[in-house]
Amino acid sequence: MDWNNMVLIIGEEEEDRLSTATRELLNLGKRIATNTGNALGLVLLGKNISPIAQQGFEYGADRIFSADSPVFNPYLADIFLDSLVPEIQTHGPALILLPHSDRGMDLAPRLAFRLETKLVTDCEDIRINKQNGSLTFIKPVFGGKTLGNFRLQDHKPQIVTMREGAVDSAPSAPGRKGEVETLNTSGQNIKARVRFIRKEVDKSLVRVNRLKTANLVIGAGRGVKSPEGVTLVEQVAELLDGAVAASRPVVDSDWLPYSLQIGLTGKKVHPRTYIAVGISGAVQHMAGCLKSGKIVAINSDESAPIFRMSHYGIVGDCRAVLNGFLDEFRKTAPAPG
Repeated sequence: MDWNNMVLIIGEEEEDRLSTATRELLNLGKRIATNTGNALGLVLLGKNISPIAQQGFEYGADRIFSADSPVFNPYLADIFLDSLVPEIQTHGPALILLPHSDRGMDLAPRLAFRLETKLVTDCEDIRINKQNGSLTFIKPVFGGKTLGNFRLQDHKPQIVTMREGAVDSAPSAPGRKGEVETLNTSGQNIKARVRFIRKEVDKSLVRVNRLKTANLVIGAGRGVKSPEGVTLVEQVAELLDGAVAASRPVVDSDWLPYSLQIGLTGKKVHPRTYIAVGISGAVQHMAGCLKSGKIVAINSDESAPIFRMSHYGIVGDCRAVLNGFLDEFRKTAPAPG
């Protein structure tokens, strides 16, 4: 197999399919590969991973490589690292992309150290110089107050982790198939320096995962004024089958967890509708939701910047507006049964 100058994605799986972050990387990777004249590859390590690996062709991968073994589940850094490094050293991809996930943040710096190369983490975009094929990596800096441009000169491979939600997921092409190539490793003879004990799932992650798929997201901002205001947002979101998100002040006040924060220092979402409740519209927050289909703003300050970036706006106390909505909904909703 020839990986020379390939754009290579080290992917992840979730619930028997490619993860959302991996599908986003396939979209970004395809754009880079097309503009630089290289192939797009996907690597997956896991238990019973082969059927999932085949999905990569549907999302644009030109070549897919997998290693299927029980030792790859759960993830252990030593086993993944010692399985991947020899393949990468032998075949020389030009660019390696990983999700900026728990696994990606753990694995990427280890890869960079072992391969004696450099990396950029938590990127939001990659720009391509079409004249010479050089890449510029865009990421938040100074606490998310601005974006920095980074280049890695004379290093191969270049390693990058990408923030989930920064780019759209790759479009699916059902029926597109290919042959998944087997890596020359099973991980069986690799000794890990740590031992997996157990996995504990944070219940708040259910809400985080909901942000990825919900068609409607309601963001709670400083204007909700209290945990009771957040409860109102949650009630409306439940009625509308939506997801709840937060601005930085709400997270700083411990009214909602950081995992639900939207913005430069949080997550990016692009639902069909985003309702900003009591959010001023600072650029740091709007960077996380500007790709939404429609933005609806509720704010008591008619001069708030959010109204310049929204499609629809309501001027008024957000708690009064939400309570009014709930009252009307209860009046018009059909009786149960």
